[in-house]
Amino acid sequence: MGGRYAYVGDDPAGVSAAATILEQRASAMATVASSSGTDVPRLRDAWTVGTAGDRAYAVAARLTAHVDTVAPGLRVGADALAEYREELVLGRSRVDQLNSAHQVIAPLESRVRSFGDWIKDSQIAAYDRAVTELRVAASATGYGSVADIDADYRAVKQRVTTACEVCQAALQRARAAVQGRHPGRSSFSGLLPVGLQTGPLIDSFISRGLLPPEAATMTADELLTYLKDHPDVARKLVDNNPGFGQPGSAEAFLHSLTRPTISAPNTDIAAVHREQTSAYFHALTPEEQAVIGMLFPSEVGNLSGASFVARDAANYVNVVVARQDQATVVTDLENKIAGLRAMGPYPGIPPSVIAAYETQLADARRLLTTYTTLVNEPDRQILVFDAKSGAYAELTGTIGPGTRNVGVICPGTTTNMGTILGNVAKYSTFVEAAPPDELAMITWMGGGLPQTIFPEALSDSYSRNLGPLLSSFSKDVRMETGALTAGSTAHLTVAGHSYGGAVVGIAETYGLDADRVMHVESAGMGNDVGSINDYRPVNPDVRRYSMTAPGDPIAHVQGADIGSLGHGADPDLMEGVTRLYTGNYEDGTPVEGTSAHGGVFNARSDSWQNMYEVFTGGTVQVRPPDTVTNTRYGPITAPSTAAPTPLDIP
Repeated sequence: MGGRYAYVGDDPAGVSAAATILEQRASAMATVASSSGTDVPRLRDAWTVGTAGDRAYAVAARLTAHVDTVAPGLRVGADALAEYREELVLGRSRVDQLNSAHQVIAPLESRVRSFGDWIKDSQIAAYDRAVTELRVAASATGYGSVADIDADYRAVKQRVTTACEVCQAALQRARAAVQGRHPGRSSFSGLLPVGLQTGPLIDSFISRGLLPPEAATMTADELLTYLKDHPDVARKLVDNNPGFGQPGSAEAFLHSLTRPTISAPNTDIAAVHREQTSAYFHALTPEEQAVIGMLFPSEVGNLSGASFVARDAANYVNVVVARQDQATVVTDLENKIAGLRAMGPYPGIPPSVIAAYETQLADARRLLTTYTTLVNEPDRQILVFDAKSGAYAELTGTIGPGTRNVGVICPGTTTNMGTILGNVAKYSTFVEAAPPDELAMITWMGGGLPQTIFPEALSDSYSRNLGPLLSSFSKDVRMETGALTAGSTAHLTVAGHSYGGAVVGIAETYGLDADRVMHVESAGMGNDVGSINDYRPVNPDVRRYSMTAPGDPIAHVQGADIGSLGHGADPDLMEGVTRLYTGNYEDGTPVEGTSAHGGVFNARSDSWQNMYEVFTGGTVQVRPPDTVTNTRYGPITAPSTAAPTPLDIP
């Protein structure tokens, strides 16, 4: 039915057809489950005795157990679709009623309004008739005005939208049951014992005493849990170096990456290895990738080109070992301080010595808290980890066929391994606001960042060290995104906050691969960078954006560049960079002053919204040019009071 109000949601007929298909599949799987439950135990005696037989039986038993969950999972999905269809049918019926009411009420209400606020004597009779007709129509339709009908339409839209969200959540749970995965887990969760897929490698590790015999029939998840509970075994894997291995094995491949190669002049060996590594890992199943990561954590954790599933699994093992090491550090410091205090007043041990140890202990405990959190939350996706250098990167969200955008953020001064999870939580708000699976965010700290404003944050040494690493990592992200999205055009945005902006700037001089670059309260465009001509971007059409809130003290160092001190051109003033509006917080107060340096990330503020639009390729609000007042003491610059200008990101 046509009219003012359009139908909301999906076609009920299509939803009904999908529900029918799921119900039919559920019935078929229930039949399979019934027969396999009796056949598998009966066939056990026919299988090979020993490890191979154990693996085969474990595979069959696990598949049988999984099949038992598939039919109920499919029925959950079918029921959810059926309920959603009912809401769609009801919603369409209500929309038809609203359109009918609108056809009656709108012209009558318009006629009443046409008399205006002052009714002439000659119009009173006509006005009274119009009002009476409207009241009669209101009694018949239940609506006294178009505004009332509009309000009910909004309620219908909200109800259908909510029903759709409930259905999507139920379907996600159903899919998790069918796939044998935990809802929301984006890395790996296998059904088959790892030995079935990497049997020779597992057997080799068992024979060398690196793994227990029971590892032969563990799934990847079970092996991960085992290593969590047995850090001594995890340490063996971390300390192990891959040998030559059997030809074609993962061990042989990893070993080959360490051997010298002969290549043509000007060959980018790193790029060749990255492509070879990506091709190798993505030819494996996710479970195989995870197992190889766990077996070779030191080699795979930060390996350029390795799949993110493999890097995540490897780094989880690395964190398990780092936590054990850090616990020892904390215990040693506690004992040291306790021993000093037990000595009582002593001229050779001034209070400042104990205070220094207590500061070290506080830092060590924060680091231990981070490692403990990572171990206790295995669903985190750790893409980079190095306890010695302080390197860490974590993926929030998923990268898959539906991914449209991926963002990478490098944080700034005072960020370290003890505080980085706060940054992860802060940047995760962008993923939470985006449609499911469309945006993924990566918090990247490729090594140590400055911990003091002066003198560390003024030096370019940190950005010089981290810039090339970020450039390399951007190519890893691009390659992984291409592999997991079937080569789709997912856009990559790389952003830097505070000192992180200087890191991003230096990364651009090393060939950063990005579609969009964003500087947020940035220290600068990179030491010795005066214009975008100093960059060597992989993508010549990269779009650059910057925002600095009024009153942020970092503005005093933007543009300063003297030798190794300072971080290049002011990002807000550089030609070719779009300056973004920071606006107000959600409560209406301006984003300005010292607190705005980090406050720009407050969710739902204008500054946060602008960042979100850059990450998702939406519409940004461009800050109007500052006003300049010439005085006898020189020009005075102040933020313009003009409204921001919308700009669509291509």
